[in-house]
Amino acid sequence: MKFINFQGIKKLYFVIGKQTISGLLDSGRDPARPGLSALKTAIYDVNRAKMVIRLGDGIGVGEEGELLFRKNPPKEKEYYPLMGFLPAVSPQDLGDPRFKKALGLKYPYVVGAMANGITSVEMVEAAGRDGMIAFFGAAGLTHDGIESAINRLQQSLGELPFGFNLIHSPNDPDLESGTVELYLRRKIRLISASAYLGLTLPLVYYRVRE
Repeated sequence: MKFINFQGIKKLYFVIGKQTISGLLDSGRDPARPGLSALKTAIYDVNRAKMVIRLGDGIGVGEEGELLFRKNPPKEKEYYPLMGFLPAVSPQDLGDPRFKKALGLKYPYVVGAMANGITSVEMVEAAGRDGMIAFFGAAGLTHDGIESAINRLQQSLGELPFGFNLIHSPNDPDLESGTVELYLRRKIRLISASAYLGLTLPLVYYRVRE
């Protein structure tokens, strides 16, 4: 098999039937760092791939080199047994890719709605511009206050995703139904429904009409 450029690995073993195939790393210009402290540092450095290797009776961590999969390593270079691989994990790699694709997000993070505008228009704007989604905290506000937030966010974010909170209001059903009518009229397509113990007519109406 051929050498493969692979950031951070030293040596790995695969058992196929009764045959053992070795994965090996030539550390190249980046020598492996020995010890558990190097492993701890590597775990916290999530932006770079790391290879955990066997160094004598201990372990080491490498970041660069050539990875080789074959039964017998060549003798002209020194290779190390690979014990494990820590892939690079960036924030945008987390979460369900279908969720990100459906909403056009870069990061799979949701800023939840906090009532009375605590999740403010500024927070919603910041999340949307940075590739996330936030829900404006509409609960506890008047319809005029909610519509004012709609005006600003639709103007400032345009096609970027954002949403609004819809809270169950058992003591004021007109407030809940009026909020639904406002969202439908202003084409708010994403809502965060909160405090519901069951379905209500306004909530079902929003879902059917939306």
